Amino acid sequence: MVYNTPERGDINNITLQDIERYKFALNYVKDKRVLDIACGTGYGSAMLLLECKAKEVFGVDIDKNTILNNRQ
Repeated sequence: MVYNTPERGDINNITLQDIERYKFALNYVKDKRVLDIACGTGYGSAMLLLECKAKEVFGVDIDKNTILNNRQ
């Protein structure tokens, strides 16, 4: 099942609005465990972990193919 959202399965389709939501969260996650629901390709989860120094980040998405195709 593929959902029709801007980023779904294609990291090149990330919108400014998507990025702004994660930038807002950056101020609250340092040294915390974070659950990123509907993480899509996982770019935002990576931002929270790498840029904000979250303790742990767990990304969850309903679209299995998006998760599997964007693992690093």
